[in-house]
Amino acid sequence: MADIEDLDLAALLGEEEPEEAEETEATVALRQAIASAVAHLVESGAIEVAEGSQAQLVEELLPAAQTAATSRQLLKKLRGALFRSEHVADVFASDLVLEQSFRTALGG
Repeated sequence: MADIEDLDLAALLGEEEPEEAEETEATVALRQAIASAVAHLVESGAIEVAEGSQAQLVEELLPAAQTAATSRQLLKKLRGALFRSEHVADVFASDLVLEQSFRTALGG
């Protein structure tokens, strides 16, 4: 009899493991725009990010941006996720400055 650690539960249940989703051009472009905005906010002193956490912050903001239905909602979701992030040590800019940075990076 096999040890429980050796059993493939997903196979036993007839479930397939999810494949990693292939990134679309839109996702790549959105990630690059968010990264650009975050870099600008850090360089301008608008936000302080924990050392070495800028890439993780971008990856944390990406899903928030992908759930937005409108451009206005996109800016609000990015701003909200930025404030909630554990990777952001402090925010020194106003909501307007944050949203303007994201808007500019997103081409708006």
